[in-house]
Amino acid sequence: MRKLVTVITPTWQRHDLLVECMANVAKQLYDNIEHVVVSDGPDGVLNSYMRGWPNALRAVPVTYVELGRNWTSIIPNSFGVAPLLVGSLVAKGDYQMWWCDDERAYTQHHIDMLVDLLEEGDYDFVYPRVCIWRNGDPNGPEGTVIGSEPPRHGQITHFLYKAELMREVQLKFGEDPCDWAIVDAWLKKNFKYKLLPHTTFEHRLDR
Repeated sequence: MRKLVTVITPTWQRHDLLVECMANVAKQLYDNIEHVVVSDGPDGVLNSYMRGWPNALRAVPVTYVELGRNWTSIIPNSFGVAPLLVGSLVAKGDYQMWWCDDERAYTQHHIDMLVDLLEEGDYDFVYPRVCIWRNGDPNGPEGTVIGSEPPRHGQITHFLYKAELMREVQLKFGEDPCDWAIVDAWLKKNFKYKLLPHTTFEHRLDR
């Protein structure tokens, strides 16, 4: 069996988008995935959504963690870094992947392709080209594809990485609140990375 991949999804009070995200993860053809969903603050409504998820979504084991407070309201511009870090602590996978509730994969081979790239080159982390849509409209005028080496700020939640990389990150809230600080720490430590030359993922802004 291939190595376990943990998908970590930060969310907060965006239930419809989360259900869509869950379905998208469940459709991946990679055969060894767990999904850790971390709510960035109290989100009691989510439990009823979880009970109502179709059986097809339950093919991927789900762990749900609800944080006691919304960290973005406490630390401005933290952009979900608290749930990402908590999700990494809960994760069991050899590899981890960030996947927010407003994002979806273009292809069912999204995880497959990234794992293949990670293992073939023995990289520490890999990431795909990503299509960005304003307001979630794939036909809108503001769609653009991003992807560069080295990665730039904005390419945050599309990475597949070896789990041990998170143990190398030491962030101080108030100094490094942004989720980009995690990737920046990897770059400063000269971890080996590679861009997948395919657009496999979509990020929807303002959703």
